[in-house]
Amino acid sequence: TGEGWGGGDGQGGGLPLDRLPQLLNEAEVLELLRENYPYQEKSMGVEGQVSVVLHINESGRVSAVELEESAGAAFDKAALIVSKRMRFSPAMIRNKSVAVRTRQRMVFKIED
Repeated sequence: TGEGWGGGDGQGGGLPLDRLPQLLNEAEVLELLRENYPYQEKSMGVEGQVSVVLHINESGRVSAVELEESAGAAFDKAALIVSKRMRFSPAMIRNKSVAVRTRQRMVFKIED
């Protein structure tokens, strides 16, 4: 199985960001997607994409997650679990860490 996550579009509250948050634990996120792939959907060959909005605090931790686009309850639950484990470098404005929101796509895909 292969899964993925899509890059986000950081939002800094109106001021342009000097640096977008960067995912620091991509390998862990990909493994978590594999581990949390809903069993029933996987056994039936069902794939899905869930879109979430991540609230990333000044230290790069995900402080909240909003479901933006559903792929069904089981995929949504898995995406929320994985989202909360993501770690980022902080977004920066004028050499200061800032909290941001960013859209993120969680892709659940079965590969040969």
